[in-house]
Amino acid sequence: MKFLKSMAVFFLIAALAGCTADEKHGVSEKARPEVSGVTIARIEPVAVSRSHQVTGTVKAVSESRVAGRMMGAVLEVLVDAGDRVKKGALLARLDDRDMVEKVAQARAGLREAQQALAAAEENMTLAEITHGRYQALFQEKALSRQELDQVTSNKKMAAFEYERVGEMISRAEAAIREAEVGLSFTRITAPVSGLITAKNVEPGSMALPGAPLFTIEDTSAYEVEAAVAEALAEKVAVGMEVHVEIPATGEEMTGTVSEKIAAIDPLSRTFRIRVALAEKNLASGRFVKVFLPMGDVTILQVPVAALVTKGQLTGVYTVDDDRKITYRLVRLGKEQGGRVEILSGIRAGEQVIVGDADRASDGAVLGQDVTWDAAEQKGGDNE
Repeated sequence: MKFLKSMAVFFLIAALAGCTADEKHGVSEKARPEVSGVTIARIEPVAVSRSHQVTGTVKAVSESRVAGRMMGAVLEVLVDAGDRVKKGALLARLDDRDMVEKVAQARAGLREAQQALAAAEENMTLAEITHGRYQALFQEKALSRQELDQVTSNKKMAAFEYERVGEMISRAEAAIREAEVGLSFTRITAPVSGLITAKNVEPGSMALPGAPLFTIEDTSAYEVEAAVAEALAEKVAVGMEVHVEIPATGEEMTGTVSEKIAAIDPLSRTFRIRVALAEKNLASGRFVKVFLPMGDVTILQVPVAALVTKGQLTGVYTVDDDRKITYRLVRLGKEQGGRVEILSGIRAGEQVIVGDADRASDGAVLGQDVTWDAAEQKGGDNE
């Protein structure tokens, strides 16, 4: 009897424990929250274009350093740094009194030579007439051969004198041109149209031959000069199209590698490239980012809206085949066009909440009122 009573008590306790476990299990299942109103997508691999970023500086393709060609005191400076000038515009004027006198002297020499030429022409004409008369007298035997030879010699000398004075005219004209060129050196003009980026002279200072007075930047064409790691030497070629961004202004543009300087800098282990830009009126010295195309790769991406940050952790909500929601930590790659690369944390083919992720919670279950994003199921658009 005691044994039967003991067994009855044992089964009663077991029955009560089983009921309690079932009740607890039921409460747990009922306590799991249900999530609705979210957007789900199946994440598939996509092919994207990879690029390598380097930094560079905007420079004008043509930059002119304007220097004087003669020594002289600066009388007037007509421009300042930041001014835009046209080709041939007067920038500064030097003391020209000496050159003005030289031009006047050369012109006076020309007038003197012209008068001498007129006199030589008259003398040559007279010598020709006299020779003709003496020739007739000689034929009539009224003159001796010596007298005729003397007149013939005078005629030749007059012709030689005329030619000599003619050369004097040429020398005088050349002297005028030389003096006028020297006079033009006292007027400093712009060799090209562009922007004055530097002014190194003030009125009253002394201009020296070859010393830069102004720097003019041609604003019609710009390029980027950048340093590229030597490991990419075989992947960068002249003619390659690249993407260029100017962070300060937010401008984006396309450029073309116009020059590749193959020599490697032994200190930085880089080589230099120049990228031609079609845009005008940029600003020299701007910091830019240059993106060199490196080909296509296959990656996993999710919309930025799918990311959920908890403290310093970043993850996404995944949905398994039983509609259970799990918060999964992920490692992020590059972000572009509103999408971010997932380096680790999820696999291809997994379902992720990509819209209204703030409604979800770890351990919840997916309700019936959800939306499937067909575009995301196909992997999204290629970038």
